[in-house]
Amino acid sequence: MLSETKLVWELQCVNKIALSLSTTLDLYAITHLATEGIVQHFDCVFARIWLVEPDQKTLRLRASSGLYTHLDGASSKIPMGESKIGRIAQNRIALLSNHLASESWVKHPDWVIEQKINGFAGYPLIHENQVLGVLAAFSRKPMSPEFLEVLSSLCTTLTVAIQMANLHQREMQKLQANNNSLSQATLGNLTLSETLAKTLGQTPLSVLGAERRLDLKQTQLLLQMAQKLKVLDCNYCRLIYEDDWVALEAIAAGKLPSLAPKEHASNAAQDISFYDLSAAVSALGGTLTMNREESIKAIQLSMQIPITPVATETAAPKACSTLLASSINSIENASQSQRYPKLSKRENEVMELLAIGLRDRNIAHRLHISDSTVKFHIHNILTKLESKTRLQALYKLMRTDGLNL
Repeated sequence: MLSETKLVWELQCVNKIALSLSTTLDLYAITHLATEGIVQHFDCVFARIWLVEPDQKTLRLRASSGLYTHLDGASSKIPMGESKIGRIAQNRIALLSNHLASESWVKHPDWVIEQKINGFAGYPLIHENQVLGVLAAFSRKPMSPEFLEVLSSLCTTLTVAIQMANLHQREMQKLQANNNSLSQATLGNLTLSETLAKTLGQTPLSVLGAERRLDLKQTQLLLQMAQKLKVLDCNYCRLIYEDDWVALEAIAAGKLPSLAPKEHASNAAQDISFYDLSAAVSALGGTLTMNREESIKAIQLSMQIPITPVATETAAPKACSTLLASSINSIENASQSQRYPKLSKRENEVMELLAIGLRDRNIAHRLHISDSTVKFHIHNILTKLESKTRLQALYKLMRTDGLNL
């Protein structure tokens, strides 16, 4: 059994690695921070992470730290179910061995003996019943059985970070695709309202207030909203400009669209899921609301976004195409510039423990407070970060340089 001191120490090491993962949304950086942290904090000779490819048939080596850092070679691509790594992913079973050279699945036992590597621990990365990949650690010293429990704590946070990175990547790809399509010559020098009207097609659009220059991120979100409204049977839409916010409101027939991820939405609602858009709007401090109006058997949709001041803004509206020609990097800068009220010391402690996968009861035990006090702090955190869920709150902290973790 691990001594209590060693267990506390290793959990603190997991916490340090988890905190490093929360500073980026880059998948390459996340996987390398994890393997570097394992080598640094757990006396491992090297560590590696394979992630499942989109075809769900293979795993590709994404990070390798320590003694062996190359991402090519025989183990760079492993079929699902083959080799020990492929079987860990397929069967979802963690493995620990302290006699690595004698394992039948090891391809180069002579190299293992030469490097005096004895310990091996492999752990499947699973999020919401979906296998994302495998984490493996190698050590010259024997590993205790409890080390798998320590890896379990780390992998909980790692899978969340990977999922957030994937969500961010999909969002950026959509914005890039929109940017490419809207920069075509057919749009010329259209204003935002004119571009929205073309996107909406036959749906009439009205504008309330004088058009103003918006930054690229805000413009892209409004255009994404219009593209989704086009899928619905939308018969009314208006663009509203106020001093410090802009809104796009619409009325459409049909069922209430889904705010759940596509994999959780019903088949009928998958094509009009507003989940990703809602997350992006929230990240900018805006709101996306949907209500069913039974009296007219229709739905009301409204997206409201705070207007970010633009230093070069003039009284005359600038061409929409000028905004859309900006570099995609400005999208990330715009999202990262959002500030939220600073969390208190205790709220930061709660978020740190949430980030490593602890439940309310475990957090209460760790901080020597009651379960209800934990819920009180989480409620305050969600309010400050204008978030509906804990995952969304963590996502916002990761998206901003106001991160207090």
